[in-house]
Amino acid sequence: TLSLHDALPIFELKKLLDSIAPQKLAIDNLMILATAFGRDGIPQMLVERTIPRFEEIMNDLVSEFECGMEIKVISQRTTKKGTIEDVIEILVDDGFAPREIRTWSGGENKLLKYLVRIAFAILQAERSGRGLKVLILDEAVDALDDDKTNDFMGMVMGLPKYFNQVFIISHNARILSEIPCRVKFERLSLANPCKVTVSTPGS
Repeated sequence: TLSLHDALPIFELKKLLDSIAPQKLAIDNLMILATAFGRDGIPQMLVERTIPRFEEIMNDLVSEFECGMEIKVISQRTTKKGTIEDVIEILVDDGFAPREIRTWSGGENKLLKYLVRIAFAILQAERSGRGLKVLILDEAVDALDDDKTNDFMGMVMGLPKYFNQVFIISHNARILSEIPCRVKFERLSLANPCKVTVSTPGS
């Protein structure tokens, strides 16, 4: 049985707990938000939901090439200690072994990196929900050999299914000759610094 002397501290403690209850509720809510927006929360869920579509787009792009590449994206891997860590690795399998893009050399490395950028641009265009979807490629083939350039241009010709307009900026005359609609800028002189020529199919 508690005496009045013993009950007073309990009463004061209850009063104190009641007074800090709103602050505790606010802290609990903040902890929930911290978890939701932390490494294992909503961002990870978005990544997991986006990876399959990104793989699909990348494989659609590389299907235009004759090298038979296949793209796989992994978001987790096992460490030497046996734990699981979150990663984003894009592996390219050419039929021999899957390798990270950074291990490819020269023109193939640049080509794959460009395809990654295009794939992300397609994802962004799809997520935006906007009607006007424009892609601009600036000197995309300057480090590619003739075969890779032909493959790249074949892939580019399929991009209108993702974008309303595709602009290619290039100084490569052979590439420009394959583009049906062209705008050519020429520097003439200081008095007449720029000449613009527009070419369309049949013109």
